[in-house]
Amino acid sequence: LEEAAKRLLDGVRGAGVEPPTLEPTPALRLLLKRGEAVGLGGNLFASSEAADSVLEEIKTVCREEGEISLAGLRDRLGTSRKYAQAWLEYSDAAGVTSRTGDVRVLTRRYR
Repeated sequence: LEEAAKRLLDGVRGAGVEPPTLEPTPALRLLLKRGEAVGLGGNLFASSEAADSVLEEIKTVCREEGEISLAGLRDRLGTSRKYAQAWLEYSDAAGVTSRTGDVRVLTRRYR
């Protein structure tokens, strides 16, 4: 199980901000339990390092511009709409942002 978890973590880390779609295997559940991976919904799983990086990017943009849109995050990350949407939903679920219309703003805690 440890070896499978290590291989899986290497793959997830290599994917960066475009995490793979994975089935919740015992190895993946171990990574989630340890906090080495996070679930973005829809069977998308990313490394905790990628999650921290994206959340920091979202906070930076929101502090500079007051808000962030799906298109804005997509362009900042250089990724597709699919991944930008998943990251914004993750940010909302983590309590970093809240949705206001078509944009996200920082929650009171992160302002």
